[in-house]
Amino acid sequence: MPKEIAKTSEEPKSSYSVKPSARSLATPKKKTPVKKPVAKKSGNKKDQVSILFGQALELHLQGKLKKAWSLYQEILKVQPKYFDAIHSMGLIASQMGDFAMAIKLFDQAITIDPKNPQAHNNMANGLSGMGKRVDALAHFDTAISLEPNYAEAFNNRGILLRSLNGIKEAIESYNKAISLNPNFAEAYFNRGNAFVETGQLIQALQSYDSAINLNSDHAAALNNRGVILRNLKQPDLALKNFDRAIKIRPKYADAYNNRGYTMLDLKQYARALASFEKALILKSKDPSALEGKALAKKAGK
Repeated sequence: MPKEIAKTSEEPKSSYSVKPSARSLATPKKKTPVKKPVAKKSGNKKDQVSILFGQALELHLQGKLKKAWSLYQEILKVQPKYFDAIHSMGLIASQMGDFAMAIKLFDQAITIDPKNPQAHNNMANGLSGMGKRVDALAHFDTAISLEPNYAEAFNNRGILLRSLNGIKEAIESYNKAISLNPNFAEAYFNRGNAFVETGQLIQALQSYDSAINLNSDHAAALNNRGVILRNLKQPDLALKNFDRAIKIRPKYADAYNNRGYTMLDLKQYARALASFEKALILKSKDPSALEGKALAKKAGK
């Protein structure tokens, strides 16, 4: 069992939250209500495994990963090549940031069922987490070839392509994900980030609009939309976006920093200073917030 849940940050050095949203894992899905095992022992090994997997799946979906992991292991003692248990253990390892273990488990799952697109998608995520991006791309391509309508795999592929400096190809991949699933908020957000990187701010703004329309609590999209609006000389609208982002994520240092600069634009120097100070409480050595604080102090004299 991996030791602890990995923690990641969306916060980049720049004012934009340009790190892509988390890659989509093909998570276990609840198919039918799970019945609790009866006291009577069943001599049917298949029935026993089915009951155990149902219990493990319930725990996994509830986020009780250690207990789910233990039950998946029990299943493999009875049926060592049970695909769903091996694949689900790979998912838990990925969720906990142990990509080396995840890769081993997904490799076992793919050996059992080489035509399972979800296993290839998740293998790609694990490989990408280990920095093996070229190998990861091959598995995303395999997942898509096996399931051409796999929107999550196209989104994940776009994230990877962007990290490989294939911005144009990444945007094409996000476009495909969105065409397959027009309600895919994260694909719009990721496409917005790619558009920012290419300097296409209006297209980025439209993508962030779509992400926020689909998920009104998308703090990173609100922050990024605010940055663009400020660049477009619309500080009042930008400020509303930063305020919303902070309301959703009270410890969002970049949003406080961006709000501070927007308040400087609006000549609200005392409020700007307070915003920069809050950003520095959350991220004490942020050079942008340190510079903003100095500017606010000077302007407020």
